[in-house]
Amino acid sequence: MLADLTKEQKLIILGLVLIICLGLVVMAFRRLAPASDGPVMIEPFKTDYVEEKMLIVHVSGAVGNPGVYKLKTNDRILDAISLAGGAGSNADLESLNLAEIIKDGQKIIVPVRKRLSKNLDNSGSGTSINTASEQELCKIPGVGKSFAQRIIAGRPYAKLEDLMKVKGIGKGKLEKMKDYISL
Repeated sequence: MLADLTKEQKLIILGLVLIICLGLVVMAFRRLAPASDGPVMIEPFKTDYVEEKMLIVHVSGAVGNPGVYKLKTNDRILDAISLAGGAGSNADLESLNLAEIIKDGQKIIVPVRKRLSKNLDNSGSGTSINTASEQELCKIPGVGKSFAQRIIAGRPYAKLEDLMKVKGIGKGKLEKMKDYISL
């Protein structure tokens, strides 16, 4: 059948076949290539096995078992404290960023919570509600400038319970303050 065609007809058929093949290659490339305006990034070869780097940290302070521990990359301070036996009952976790990612060689010190006084009588070493300045009273948890001013205005106090006469201080607030105040 090709023998019956002229040379010109054979060239036309060959050109059409090449155009069709070229069109198919372009279509296949468009489907496989990502559609983006920027340069095409080739990802490095990935394997299922990834060696995880181990980090060594020193955990000390108010924890169950202070010492040196191995943790994984991207572990958090919370993970290190857990590995060290957890935080002690006297740990001040509020002063740490428990979500912070650890670094190799880091020392994590879990501080001890500081209490002013548990002694509730007149000899207590907490902030004196009868003599403290406004600034000193503001250091008591839950006491702001307006509370401090009202406490000062209600002086002198014969007993700690007299603070409940101050507007805004009820039994619950007084219970929270008792560990930090004295007469």
